Amino acid sequence: MPQAGSPAPTRPYGALAPYFARVYPADGVAPWFHRALALAGAWGVRGGALLDVGAGTCRFSRFWARHGFRTVCLDRSLPMLRAARLGPEAGRLHRVAGTLDCLRERPRFDVVTAIDDVVNYLGAEHGSLVRFLDSAARLLAPTGLLLFDFLTPEARTWYDLDATRSTGEVRVRSRGAFDAVSHLLEVTYEVVTRTGTSRERHRLRLFTPAEVEAGLRRAGFRTRILTRLLGHPPGPAEPAYDVLASLEASPSKAGRLRRVLAAGGAEA
Repeated sequence: MPQAGSPAPTRPYGALAPYFARVYPADGVAPWFHRALALAGAWGVRGGALLDVGAGTCRFSRFWARHGFRTVCLDRSLPMLRAARLGPEAGRLHRVAGTLDCLRERPRFDVVTAIDDVVNYLGAEHGSLVRFLDSAARLLAPTGLLLFDFLTPEARTWYDLDATRSTGEVRVRSRGAFDAVSHLLEVTYEVVTRTGTSRERHRLRLFTPAEVEAGLRRAGFRTRILTRLLGHPPGPAEPAYDVLASLEASPSKAGRLRRVLAAGGAEA
């Protein structure tokens, strides 16, 4: 319950959207993207149509569009999509405010991405990964590549303490509470500007690697690789993982993916 006199929580990113890019700079996007681009190429996808689920301010989408992908940025937050800063790539990038359910099956996408904890948000809303993975399988080309990341219960320590980020015009304070039984993480953001204070409540379902593996298998993904695109090689209990998956079973392509990962992102 909010304390007396405190603002009622708004929808996620309703207050954060105008300041998101400044409060949370995209420092790691470029190296992550170039690693992802090398992996897509190793799978045989060097262009075509790309769907970015939970695109937000299109910080990842812009890179794909710059490299020739016809990109759809899908997000239910219209304020976040409006806050996107588009450059010359704007002609190859289309913003859509809505959910996966609003997209047609044809034409299918060569790449589907969901980056920055998107599946954790969707998991809290739907109770599991089933709806996201079924939709991704429906929208992905038979030989296409699905790429997403997810937080595990180990990530709860990232939100245990108060965290504050400030720029000259806004201060954002966050605090998380984790339920060890349901694996639900609730993060409250307090956004303080010159004109007032707003609060947002974000809910995420944290998934174990076993849950993600089982969900991928159930949805028909025959190639499944859990990894980390940046940083040290993944261990058995990481706070976050990246996933590469496809409906196609191709040992030779999967081998190329693993060689790229082992080589640090340069195509083998």
